[in-house]
Amino acid sequence: MRPSLCRKRPPRNGFLCSGTLQATFEVEGRCLRVGFPAVLEEDQPSATGSLDHAAFTNVSDEFLRAAVLELARLSNLDGGLDPFYCEVMSRSLANYLLHRYVRKPLLENGASALPRWKLRRIRDYVEANLDRELRMTDLAQISGVTPSYFHRAFRMTTGQTPLAFVNERRVHRAMELLGKQDVSVSEACVRVGFLSPAHFTRVFRNATGMNPSRYRATQLGAGLQAKEFAREG
Repeated sequence: MRPSLCRKRPPRNGFLCSGTLQATFEVEGRCLRVGFPAVLEEDQPSATGSLDHAAFTNVSDEFLRAAVLELARLSNLDGGLDPFYCEVMSRSLANYLLHRYVRKPLLENGASALPRWKLRRIRDYVEANLDRELRMTDLAQISGVTPSYFHRAFRMTTGQTPLAFVNERRVHRAMELLGKQDVSVSEACVRVGFLSPAHFTRVFRNATGMNPSRYRATQLGAGLQAKEFAREG
């Protein structure tokens, strides 16, 4: 389940596709399609089909407008949308729609802290698959819970979202690789699983305060200085 940006103009600002539980929203020539039967089934199966069409159709919603614009901005900036980010946004938007437009509020399932052995298993899996496409669904399956429950439990346990954790591990691995003379910035980007060089640069800079190229030059320069000092000593 993930949002998809499209250029085809829908007939309304926001509408529910009858029988499919898929919603389409248009903002300034861009539109967002979100399907959310999985969220309904996970959190409250009896809610399926209970959306209030009258309240839902043709309503101007600033939150959804901001979400679509942000997705469009990131897509243009990074040359695409990170699958993990898409999955998180899909679930966030689905839950927002359900709580905002469903006639009867859904009941939130409480989440408890994840045990240490599950956190170790999650960390080991992420570390072993940084060069691949990671999804929250996979991490939830490893934990033996639903994705919605996993997101709440992981944040409760660690103080950060699953997406923030994955990006943190990718940046940490990239920092290790960029300290090696034979690893270029583009190669490091691929080996830690970022969507594109632009995506890599943005996330890396947000985490470290400098872009990957500058960090690599700093690390390699420090390494050369250390070798010089060693020779002099």
